[in-house]
Amino acid sequence: MRRTVTAVLMAVILAASLLAQSFPAAAGVEWCAEDPFITVNGTVLKLTTAWPLASLSTVTVIDYVIQVNEDAEVSYTIPAGEVAPATVTFVRTSKARPVRAWVTVRATSDFPVVVTATGGAATVSRKGVSNEAVRLTIALPGGAD
Repeated sequence: MRRTVTAVLMAVILAASLLAQSFPAAAGVEWCAEDPFITVNGTVLKLTTAWPLASLSTVTVIDYVIQVNEDAEVSYTIPAGEVAPATVTFVRTSKARPVRAWVTVRATSDFPVVVTATGGAATVSRKGVSNEAVRLTIALPGGAD
């Protein structure tokens, strides 16, 4: 049993390390990431939230708040094997053009956070800190907002 738990833990650490290679790294900092996929009117919006691997044990939940048009068709998927629990909340408003996202990494300590949104050909990235919302705005192709 202990051998299985150790193997699973090592696999999670290896996966997080491989994901970290796609982020701008501060010298000597390894990153881990959470990647839910949000679909707005058929267009996929990938949100990647990254933070230092050393802070992983302090993360309690990642909250995603997505503001969309009141008549938008929306859904989300959180891929299996993500490194932290996540919640996704949609806020509908008549003023939601383009799509806005607020991402908060809730943790028992403070550390840097990088959130990147990719939808269609557009990519937006913002830096912040844990326990504070990082705000992004992204225009999705074809009016999918």
